Amino acid sequence: MVVAGTYNPFLVALSVLVACLASYSALDLGEHVGAARGLARRAWLVAAAITMGGGIWSMHFIGMLAFVMPIPMSYDIGLTILSLVVAIVVTGGAFYIISPDATSRLRLAFGGIFMGLGIVAMHYTGMAAMRGHTELDYNRLLVALSVVIAIGASTAALWLAFQTTDPWQKLVAALVMGVAISGMHYTGMEAATFTTHGSVPDAPTNARLDQTNLALAVAGFTFVILAFASIASLSQQKRAEEALRESEERWRAVFENNPAMYFMLDAAGTIVDVNPFGAEQLGYTVDELVGRPVLNVFHEADRDAAQRSVAACFEQLGRTMTWEFRKRRKDGTMLWVRETARAMPIKHRPVALIVCEDISERKRAEYLARQVFETSPDRISIVGRDYCYQRVNPAFERRYGVSADTFVGKHVAEFLGWEGFEKTAKAHYARCFAGEEVSYAEWFNIAFGRRYLAVTYTPLRPASERVEAVLVISRDLTDQMLASEALRKAQMELSHANRLTTMGQLTASIAHEINQPIAAIVTNAQAALRWLEVGPPNLDETRQAVTRIVNNGIRAGDVIQRIRTLIKKEPERTDRFDINDAIRDVIALTGSELSSNGVALQTQFAQGLPPIQGDRVQLQQVVLNLIVNAIEAMSGMSGGTRELSISTKLDAPHGALVAVRDSGPGMDPENLERLFEAFYTTKSIGMGMGLSICRSIIEAHDGRIWAEANAPQGATFQFVLPLADCVVPQRQPSTRA
Repeated sequence: MVVAGTYNPFLVALSVLVACLASYSALDLGEHVGAARGLARRAWLVAAAITMGGGIWSMHFIGMLAFVMPIPMSYDIGLTILSLVVAIVVTGGAFYIISPDATSRLRLAFGGIFMGLGIVAMHYTGMAAMRGHTELDYNRLLVALSVVIAIGASTAALWLAFQTTDPWQKLVAALVMGVAISGMHYTGMEAATFTTHGSVPDAPTNARLDQTNLALAVAGFTFVILAFASIASLSQQKRAEEALRESEERWRAVFENNPAMYFMLDAAGTIVDVNPFGAEQLGYTVDELVGRPVLNVFHEADRDAAQRSVAACFEQLGRTMTWEFRKRRKDGTMLWVRETARAMPIKHRPVALIVCEDISERKRAEYLARQVFETSPDRISIVGRDYCYQRVNPAFERRYGVSADTFVGKHVAEFLGWEGFEKTAKAHYARCFAGEEVSYAEWFNIAFGRRYLAVTYTPLRPASERVEAVLVISRDLTDQMLASEALRKAQMELSHANRLTTMGQLTASIAHEINQPIAAIVTNAQAALRWLEVGPPNLDETRQAVTRIVNNGIRAGDVIQRIRTLIKKEPERTDRFDINDAIRDVIALTGSELSSNGVALQTQFAQGLPPIQGDRVQLQQVVLNLIVNAIEAMSGMSGGTRELSISTKLDAPHGALVAVRDSGPGMDPENLERLFEAFYTTKSIGMGMGLSICRSIIEAHDGRIWAEANAPQGATFQFVLPLADCVVPQRQPSTRA
């Protein structure tokens, strides 16, 4: 016999209310589960599981109590408690599955199935807990429908729990979930059929009262739990809102005061917000930019590309993207910016935050570097560790007559020559790849002839400390070297002519110096003849006369050798010599000139002066020029003493100092620097090249020469030469000669 029951409408309504309230609380707590981390996340997960699972169980139990049977019914305590535990566990498990990534459809489906089947298990476990004089059968179709409703309601509940944040949306979602859960329960109840054998015993009249009281008690306890959960959620929400408000204030402070350009755009490309600095950099106010299309501030030529970049950013939410474009200020001027953008949902709509960096200076530097690379007459290349060209500038094309692309990927030896590469370049490349900057200059035999190249190797480390490539700058100095060599030869010719001219001025003095030993030779030869003619011959006197002849011949030879040394044309030499001895030889040639002009000579040579290194003849030429100039300056004086002083001393740390001081009329201090200029002279005759040549010679020896006016009259010419032990490699003579 089938036993039909009836529903207490009050308890049915109460069960639906419990389901809706439990759903709302679960949705509220689910929001905290998704936002929390660590221990807090686990605590909110447990709270959500108890609230949702306990609420579903409470709705289920109240719904069962709402079903009034005409026979006495009771419930197995163990199975009833088991059904509660099942509801809480499966709800907590489902929340745990989906909370790491609520957007994952796989997690949502798996969690919904797990929770739905758990709720089905909870429902039918609770049904099995019913005790009475009946047998319980189920309609399989309705049971299957209840399972589908349970899984669907569970999936919807999980999705809404982690997606819904707006209070009104949350309320509507809670009503839908509550009705769905209640629908599953009452579908399952409809699937149940109660049958009994024999007469149906009457239920006690107070049974309905007991069921109602029990339902109210369960509902009341559930409401208390839901109230505590809501209070906890509200408290957490208040704290979250306060933290969010503080965070927004900090963000607003950063946004408003950061010295970087910030823009916020919506999906249509409209400026939602801009910080004052960003607006100021473009010459606008904030109000002038907000609400305008962002493309309006881009350079016309870049707008299409900028629009595509912004669209791509909104298509890939959460991904950081970077681009570089030109923007136009309000006054029409342009600036380059590097923009870093990320689009994200803010209040249920996508917004892109863009940080702009002014890279105008970098672009200008890149342009200048590119111009130098492209237009430089020097050959500039980048060579990899395999000695192959990675990039070359157009100078290669101009020099070799082939396209610059021809060089890329080719070994440098194919153009430099294998012999030159192996002999010189390879070792310098190795030093550069080891991290050293290398420079050198040398003659090379390359494809278009013998060339003098100055090459600089600079290590490039684009991505790490390891040298990945070498920047090679090669300058062809062949024409300059040939011109320098021609100039050096011309200077030698001019210097030689100057020596000849100076020696010509000393003709009388030189003749006197030679005549003296020759006259002595003649006198002693005549004396020797007389001593031989007497009888017997006086051999001792003859021997002495011949000895004097030899000595005077050596003396005459020394004078001629000094003259020959100064006037002959020889290549430059670099020797170590005593500067004092070199000066003494010059004085010996000018002795008669000094005497004939009434000049008194004083010398003061430093003892133990270290040797110097250089061309002895050229430096003697400097001393000779200075002595002759001093004699000429004093020869025009009508009165006063004529004195010439020559001295040397050690001038640490510069080297050896030579000073030539005269008592002549002196010179204008304002013209001291001009004395060494080519073609400048204070004499009525002469070309004005002597002192210019002197300066060229001294500077070629890494020395310095200068002049000073004496008080009350006269002038002093001085020069300093480095000592042999600290001399640097000899340079080419200055072009100022």
